[in-house]
Amino acid sequence: MSMTKKPIGPDMEAPARVKALTDASAIHVDPDRNPNLYLRSGRELIRSAASYQEDGQTEHAYMLYMRFLTIFLDKIRTHPKYNEVPQSERKMMSDYCNKILPQAEYLKKELLRKYEKEHKEYMEHVKLMQQQAEELRRKEEAERKAREKTMPKTKPHPLVGAFGHPGSTLRNDDDYFVPNPDSLLAMRPGMPVHGTWVDPHDLRDYTEPAPSAPPGSSTSPMPSVDRSTKPDRFLTPMSSGLRPMVVPASLPAQFLRLAQANTGKNVETCGFLTGQIRGAQLFITDLIIPKQTGSADTCAATNEMEIYDIQDKYHLMTLGWIHTHPSQTAFLSSVDMHNQYGYQVMMPEAIAIVCAPKHNQTGTFMLTPEGLDEIGNCHATGFHPHAKGLFADVHHCTFDASLSVKVHDLRR
Repeated sequence: MSMTKKPIGPDMEAPARVKALTDASAIHVDPDRNPNLYLRSGRELIRSAASYQEDGQTEHAYMLYMRFLTIFLDKIRTHPKYNEVPQSERKMMSDYCNKILPQAEYLKKELLRKYEKEHKEYMEHVKLMQQQAEELRRKEEAERKAREKTMPKTKPHPLVGAFGHPGSTLRNDDDYFVPNPDSLLAMRPGMPVHGTWVDPHDLRDYTEPAPSAPPGSSTSPMPSVDRSTKPDRFLTPMSSGLRPMVVPASLPAQFLRLAQANTGKNVETCGFLTGQIRGAQLFITDLIIPKQTGSADTCAATNEMEIYDIQDKYHLMTLGWIHTHPSQTAFLSSVDMHNQYGYQVMMPEAIAIVCAPKHNQTGTFMLTPEGLDEIGNCHATGFHPHAKGLFADVHHCTFDASLSVKVHDLRR
């Protein structure tokens, strides 16, 4: 189901804007996924939120803390295998929640203060624009009335007596006939003159037809002025910023070499992009290729706990994933979009790299805000139709040729 949400911006009152940041209805726990994997992902979520908070990105930090609380205080408990999670793990998540709750409440108060200020500035700006528009309207009205007072009374055009206007009569002494210039130029004896009967009071609205431009010349219309335009800072959602991500330029080619055997059999291969936060940037440093199964248009990791063991050992965060399309072009299928949602809901900057060797294409994608909304509310499985425009090329990534990537191939 496709849903259209009102953009989050300073035109919203502060409490509604904070609430819109944490829409719990878009977060769901997959009952088919091992609940232990959610616990592992939860720790990454906390590290990412803490990093945002250190960078002063209050909105992202609050969103991720609330996402964590939504999952581990509420939704994970409905998982059919939640009771199989060791008691020690459940207690650890409960302790995390107790620590995060006051942090989230503090950030909420900070955001409320920030949003109240921005909403006040926005409303003052709107009021000023309305006042300026009203002043302009009054000025134009005054100028129009002044022109009417100074406009001389005009007698009927002499051409009326000379040529007449079949089928028409003067309505009053002040009405006169304005001939069409083209009609006069093409006039021959006995031909009626075509034109318009005009009231002098309406001359301000009458525009004489412009002469035709000579051959070879060009005309440019005057640009129109839209006085309703507002400054960009009032139109751009405050939570749209993403931290820059740096990707080793050699990564796609290196992954394709490792996937070559599967590609030759028209079987997809997938891998996980992991790395670290350094200052205000994310760096992909390690590629983990798990044990997996695949077909011509799908691939799925098996024994995912091995992946998290590697990440724990080297202190790596999940920053996205990579996979091949052996015979198709580079894009995100409906299944790919649902996979990407799982990454992006945990890490807003998470990317999907798609390598299509047959077409010599490599795409780097992520879900758009509309995509996150629609996929988050879709519970269909397998390949199924979705609206267009749910994913797009990323703009927060740079590919650095000076960096290398470490490979952990768990298939061996």
